[in-house]
Amino acid sequence: MLRFLIIFITLMTFVWAVDRQVELEKSVLCPCKKGVLYDHDSPSAEQLKVLISELVKTPFDMKSFSGLMLTKFDKERGDCLTSSIQKNLSGDSLTKDQIHTIISDCYGEDLIMPSNKEGNSIILYIVILIILFFGFLAVYVFIRQSRIN
Repeated sequence: MLRFLIIFITLMTFVWAVDRQVELEKSVLCPCKKGVLYDHDSPSAEQLKVLISELVKTPFDMKSFSGLMLTKFDKERGDCLTSSIQKNLSGDSLTKDQIHTIISDCYGEDLIMPSNKEGNSIILYIVILIILFFGFLAVYVFIRQSRIN
């Protein structure tokens, strides 16, 4: 029973970390700025995905991260990431906002998407409703004119 509980907790931790990584990848733009990081497979996007996968680990291990810096990143970017992590790491893990801060410190603020999508979605719905209204109105007018002739 204890073995089952340990396996279950391990699997839930893994699922939570993957879900958290996907959420972060969907909230960050690709370094080429041609879309969301989640949808890109360029070398720079893959490098940023590796960084995010390392940052979402709980507990965060600075020693394994330092090894990753030596193999995956150039010295300047690695130094920036290491100092930003040391500045933002408050416990044994990093929050979403802390990860966003680290990415914006070393890659630029413009990669972090605004989190107030609620305001944007309301405008989008209003525009869609206006387009639909005028589309139906045009079809109605066309049908009425066709019947008269």
